[in-house]
Amino acid sequence: MLVGLLSAHDQSVAYLTGLAVHRASATYRGEGKTDARDAFVIADQARIRRELGLLRPGDDIAIDLRTLTARRLDLVFDRT
Repeated sequence: MLVGLLSAHDQSVAYLTGLAVHRASATYRGEGKTDARDAFVIADQARIRRELGLLRPGDDIAIDLRTLTARRLDLVFDRT
């Protein structure tokens, strides 16, 4: 939903893997793992790194992510 909203407003969406965030967070000083710290690390990495791939509405990666997200939601709904 967020990807759709951003692309509808002509905003670019970059993809940063969870592993990359985990590795990068080890280089930042501060207290343990918090949501605020994770948000800071993600924003800082998106600002610094130039090799991040941008998701565009018709890209195969965007379609795959949408499919996986929909499948995950189906599993969650089935479980509950």
